[in-house]
Amino acid sequence: MSILSDAAEAQFHRETYVAILNQLLRAPGSKRKLAQRAKISPVYLSYILKLDRDPYHRASITRTPSLKVAQRIAQAIHASPEIRERLLWHMTLANEKRIQADGAARVELLERPVAELVEEVEQIHVQATFASEHELASRYYQLSRDMASNLLRQICPESGPLAYIKLCLIVHDSQCVLNRPDDALWHAKLACAVIDSLDPLQYRQERELLDALAINSVRSQAIAYYHMGQPREALRFCARAETMNAMKQQGDLWRPHVLRDKIKSMAELPRFSIGEVENLADEAAASCERRSDLYAPLLSFLNSEALAQAYLQHGNYKDAKRVLTREYDRMDQIPQIGPLHRVLFMRTFAKLCRIMRDVQGWNYFIGKAYHLAIESGLLHQIDRIEDELRQGQSVMQE
Repeated sequence: MSILSDAAEAQFHRETYVAILNQLLRAPGSKRKLAQRAKISPVYLSYILKLDRDPYHRASITRTPSLKVAQRIAQAIHASPEIRERLLWHMTLANEKRIQADGAARVELLERPVAELVEEVEQIHVQATFASEHELASRYYQLSRDMASNLLRQICPESGPLAYIKLCLIVHDSQCVLNRPDDALWHAKLACAVIDSLDPLQYRQERELLDALAINSVRSQAIAYYHMGQPREALRFCARAETMNAMKQQGDLWRPHVLRDKIKSMAELPRFSIGEVENLADEAAASCERRSDLYAPLLSFLNSEALAQAYLQHGNYKDAKRVLTREYDRMDQIPQIGPLHRVLFMRTFAKLCRIMRDVQGWNYFIGKAYHLAIESGLLHQIDRIEDELRQGQSVMQE
């Protein structure tokens, strides 16, 4: 797929010029002064220095400066002529490659069916989720996000609604992993709005797919709200998911996912019933047993990890240890487990060790989680683990 190489090269140039600018702008006030000399606003300079996306300004989604702005920045920066020349080269090519990627996407859409392009992006996203070579996960997440975003700019929901929804959900999942739950929420809401606009009678042959996309778009909003620290909103969307047609028609397929979302959100409330959580976990486990497919062991594992989190939040440390020890012993026997799944589990086990003042266990599990999160580029997890490291060091020193 031609947009892959252009999009990837544009990203490499962006990462490089951002690194150069951050290296040169470490002194207090240097960013403000550069903005003044280059005749741009400090806000716009901050946009250029960020590697993520702004869901509210789709036109500036890649944040690459125009040639004129790049020239002003290169001239205004305090650096050697060689560094300024290299900086300008990277900024120029980042913009050129982005434009080429957009053009290539338009050509691809003329030459290849949209469904084929979407399937290619889906395959890359699956590789990110279940990457056995963990260092590839980050690149796959970024590529699936960027390719999906690129295609979203080329198609409209009216002409290809199902493809549009799939791409929105891929961006959502990738952005949750890459620590942009706000952008994830935006795309989940876009997906849900498109689904709500469709007439189900026109999709009788694709009813199962439409039901799956519908429940995923609702679940995606719950997940984004959870990551944004709003568990009550997350639970509202979990409740909506429980009433949807997919749950009625294929309950065992979707119940483990929805109930896990619900357990994790409930555990973030100031007060919740541990008995209700245990009932939800038992219901999810029963669904996993009835499924008996390749992903049933993974779903069972993830629901157990969510239950352990709830036990920790509720103060049931003995039960949390029982569940975590059982799952740790079988973790390596689950072939579908990916780096994100491992990091989530080790973070939970580390939290138990921190509460129990088990310094050796804490250092082992939080260290393993941090190393794997960095290796796999799981930015959201890295951010959470760094917070937990600060909390853990404070507790262990008391």
